[in-house]
Amino acid sequence: EKGLQGSSFFADHIPPVFEKADGMFNFDMVGEGDGTGCSMSPEPELLQKVFEKADESVNVLRNVRFLRGVGVRGSDYAPFYQKGIPSVSFASNVPHIGYHQTGDTIYRINPDIMADIAKLAFIAGYMWADR
Repeated sequence: EKGLQGSSFFADHIPPVFEKADGMFNFDMVGEGDGTGCSMSPEPELLQKVFEKADESVNVLRNVRFLRGVGVRGSDYAPFYQKGIPSVSFASNVPHIGYHQTGDTIYRINPDIMADIAKLAFIAGYMWADR
């Protein structure tokens, strides 16, 4: 990890094959606990409605917070959020005890939760693209 170099470059140089970036889903420290929380752009309001509707069939979304800024460092969503691109950042809904420590192994991951988060993101992404 080298800070936000990759996401910053991508946000600044959207490949010409795309007209624009219409949304950004960031998965950071997901897979522990019994679900996921997410932080998302407060605008457009439709973004939250899409995720609530998508979660009706998955039931993995435990809390939603709205981004008010990117803080000191932010995460890979930050360069997109700063450009006004609707952004969602997923994270596990439990404390990250072993984060970046020797105890941070694959054995902390719950594959069922990972699958549910992927389902939620797929359904929400499909709905977002089809709006």
